[in-house]
Amino acid sequence: MKTVKLFYKPEDAWLGDVIPFFWEGVYHIYYLHDPRNPDSPVPDTDWAHLTTQDFVTYENHGVALPRGEMGQRDLAVYTGSIIEKDGLFHLYYTGHNHHRHSSGAVSQVIMRASSTDLHSWTKDLDFVLLPDLEHYEMDDWRDPFVFWNAAAEQYWMLFVARHKTGATNRRGCIARAVSEDLCEWRLAEPIWSPNQYFNLECPDLLRIGDWWYLIYSTFNNGYGTRYRRSRSIEGPWTTADHDFLDGRGFYAAKTISGGDRHFLLGWLATRERETDSGRWEWGGNLVAHELVQDTAGNLQTRLPGEIKNALNSQSAAKRDVMPEVTLESADQFTWRNMSNLPCAAFIEINIDITPGTQDCGLLLRADADLEAYYQLRIEPRRRRIVFDRWPKEGDGPFWPRDNDPSFVIERPLNLTFGEEFTLQVVLDGDCLLVYAGELVALSTRIYDIKGDSWGVFVSGGAATFRLVTFEEIADRS
Repeated sequence: MKTVKLFYKPEDAWLGDVIPFFWEGVYHIYYLHDPRNPDSPVPDTDWAHLTTQDFVTYENHGVALPRGEMGQRDLAVYTGSIIEKDGLFHLYYTGHNHHRHSSGAVSQVIMRASSTDLHSWTKDLDFVLLPDLEHYEMDDWRDPFVFWNAAAEQYWMLFVARHKTGATNRRGCIARAVSEDLCEWRLAEPIWSPNQYFNLECPDLLRIGDWWYLIYSTFNNGYGTRYRRSRSIEGPWTTADHDFLDGRGFYAAKTISGGDRHFLLGWLATRERETDSGRWEWGGNLVAHELVQDTAGNLQTRLPGEIKNALNSQSAAKRDVMPEVTLESADQFTWRNMSNLPCAAFIEINIDITPGTQDCGLLLRADADLEAYYQLRIEPRRRRIVFDRWPKEGDGPFWPRDNDPSFVIERPLNLTFGEEFTLQVVLDGDCLLVYAGELVALSTRIYDIKGDSWGVFVSGGAATFRLVTFEEIADRS
């Protein structure tokens, strides 16, 4: 059965780490299917399987790789990768059993399964890649990413590990094993040990032209999916101009390439109790970005054309909205209500910002008196876009700050005055996805504020807003 979804989530469960694989024109999206068992201290996940050709219409194939039994190493099956060789597909995955830790045994190992059709998988119970306890800690040994390195004439496996020595929060590395035949693996030096992170999760390697991109996710020293780049697969891995690929709510992203196009797939985290002040949780809904490379070798993100076309074709009739608004205010905040805002909508708007303007942007789900709203705020002087809300705890006098303060999300933004700047907004329920300048992505959750309007604003300056598209997204159930 095919389902049309902008932010895919399985029924009665949540979508965790994505393991994408492109084959014969079809994007196969495996993911960790998490029922959020309240009695388990860790996610009890199977691998589930979707297919799509447009990142909007998905066919659900159910469980592809089930978790094991209580005494087995893969009581939960975690992230990995798929590679094809001589007509056989090899799936490498993480086997996790948290009960083994209490008995002094390793809790994570790398395991394998195979298939001839990408649907039915057979586990190879004789294969296990155990942690190297001489050089690495015993509890972090996961997320294998396997690929063919043509220059070395070897298969390489990149995976998460932690060195046994060094500052506790800086031992994370992307370890490496090599093989000539996908059967016998031997450990080699890590591909990257930055002495910077606790862990570098879900490693992924992408080549575009002369650049190699090492993509990973971290939960310390900045939470999110990041990348480093190099002219050589051996490194050194250097920082790009801006190394995050989305904001705080987007995690565990991996790439998939179809022809000469490249996409980044990850999950948009839910928040505890489904409130704006709740702690970020593991897993949520699928988000798909298209990756493009600029002339300097930086990676940038944009709305995939397939999704934009689907938004237009799936939309209801356009609403009556002013096509152009100019706001000017030398020293105060001014705004204009554009129209009502449905639960699901697509907005594309061009903005011409006058030099010297303090900030401007969009208000979403605003009430009539502006007592509550979400804000997409462009700050030219600080060269950033900020997602914010009003009211928020901590901004009032003597208000306690006992909730998670990480509501505000920002992304760097390079603006050139005198050139129109495009802002694209995809809103569906509590999922919000923003593309600024068609190059910078920001995805997040919005739960609490329920106003029914959207508008534009300027503070300390002037801007002209030219509406390209405003459409209510039709029911897709």
